[in-house]
Amino acid sequence: MKVLIADNEPMITDLVEVILAEKGGHAVVKAHHTQAAVDVAKDNPDIGLVLLDMDCLGGGSVTEALRTLCNECTIVLYSGGVVGDEDPKEFGVDAVISKLHYPPDLFQALAQACAA
Repeated sequence: MKVLIADNEPMITDLVEVILAEKGGHAVVKAHHTQAAVDVAKDNPDIGLVLLDMDCLGGGSVTEALRTLCNECTIVLYSGGVVGDEDPKEFGVDAVISKLHYPPDLFQALAQACAA
């Protein structure tokens, strides 16, 4: 699967790339700011892994672009903070996870996306 990782911290995108590419065999495309993520969304990733607090316009603009440009992709929002019982539908996404619980939550969200 092709996975878009949208996070303004290169260290985080590099770490997630290792987890997804080397451990999971996924193709990874990284974006470090909102416009780059929107540009990458035009290439129809299978999954968009988007930081909730993305820089500039915020994560919402990236998720809206993903929904518009590649309606079939799975969108997973993640946060650096603790994620409780947030309803993904509230954000218009398929899952909400915490960076604090990588990689188990990440792989679970990907597995659910593959099953869909």
